[in-house]
Amino acid sequence: MSHVIGCPVSQDELFNELGCGGGATLFIDNIDQVDDAGAWATISDLLGGVHRSPGWRAVTTGGIGNDEWKVRLPPELRKGGIATLSVGELSDAETETLAGENRALAIILGKDHPARGIARNLFYLSRMIELGANQGGDAASIATEMDLARLWWRYGAGRSEDDRLFARKKMLRAMGARFIADPRLVLFKADGFESSTIVELLRFDSLREDIKGATVAFRHDVLRDWAIAFLLHEDSDLLRNLPVERPLPVGLARGIEITARLAIEADATGARWLALLNAVQGEGSHGSWRRPVLLALPRADRALGLLENLKPVLLANDGRLLGEIIQLMISVETVPLAKLLKDAQSSIELPAGASDLVVPTGSGWMWLMIWLVSVGKSLPTALIPNASKVFQSWLIATQHQRLGINALVVESFLNGLLSSKNGCHLGLCMDLRTQAQVCALLMRGIHAIKSE
Repeated sequence: MSHVIGCPVSQDELFNELGCGGGATLFIDNIDQVDDAGAWATISDLLGGVHRSPGWRAVTTGGIGNDEWKVRLPPELRKGGIATLSVGELSDAETETLAGENRALAIILGKDHPARGIARNLFYLSRMIELGANQGGDAASIATEMDLARLWWRYGAGRSEDDRLFARKKMLRAMGARFIADPRLVLFKADGFESSTIVELLRFDSLREDIKGATVAFRHDVLRDWAIAFLLHEDSDLLRNLPVERPLPVGLARGIEITARLAIEADATGARWLALLNAVQGEGSHGSWRRPVLLALPRADRALGLLENLKPVLLANDGRLLGEIIQLMISVETVPLAKLLKDAQSSIELPAGASDLVVPTGSGWMWLMIWLVSVGKSLPTALIPNASKVFQSWLIATQHQRLGINALVVESFLNGLLSSKNGCHLGLCMDLRTQAQVCALLMRGIHAIKSE
């Protein structure tokens, strides 16, 4: 940039010149998906300049809960104070305002529309509007992200199964294959594709131009993930050639998870899901590839039914696979209670022995909880310690909510806690004071449930 604007000065001098008026901002999109060492060196350099220069701020975007990128920052940046703003779904007030001003939005956001569960996500809402989800036809039956993704792929990112479908799919497959081969890719040279197809996908908002007439990219990383997932789902050779001996690239993680969702929903016996799991866990494979495949089950749109369909597979071998899923949910889909209290600037002090308590996050917990309670006594003994941690975390997170299921959760939790067969293997080996506090919490929960 210094060269382009004809300002041949050092980096710090350039930052000082650009920021001297105040309000200068460095934007970095999808920072959590940057894997390349060279790109990270540049990012660290630029953020270092921001940190040293008055009048500057940096704004980065990334997936909610994906904070692993922060450990790659230089120490002085990690300590510099990073504020987080989570952009969630549309609120009730925002939904009401949009519905009042636009009839098309009112239909999709209405309580009777099958897609109401995903319509509050602005990206999904925009895609449904473009597909005409308010006008009947195939789009009117969309209820989940996977329904939306299937229709997008079925139309080849277009609006119907027209005579240009194969050309569009050919380009999407080519882009997906190139990204799988090199997940550092963000831009694709336009010279390698048919011009009319590029123009079409630009018009349908599935691609965007970067350098006008020279390079293109997926309009949104969700569209890239969908393309990767359907490509892997349909091409077993490509699946077998994944570089599983190396750590899973961040940019491929969600594409692999959606591939797993497609496999689960395509075969109620779980055979395709297990085949995908076997494909990424061969000899010498890196363990990171298993995580999105396993988490695809509790994160699925129709997780409860899928968990029940796969019950024989999950409970086989003393529940080995289910145990892995539970451990992943505890480690990935939770926030330490101590951190939550600290962020809220709460004066509450955790009792000794309770420092490892966690609070669940994500919608997958509800379905996992309901299903674990329904499994009941058929749950393998080896899984009771981890299942009890799940129950414990759920009760802590929902103690002020009136949820009918909590009565069953309390019963299941106490059955595990009081089982002499399992003893202290529950991970609840606390001192007497802490045990008393935990029991008091449970009794308050029971009392609240009974008084409804």
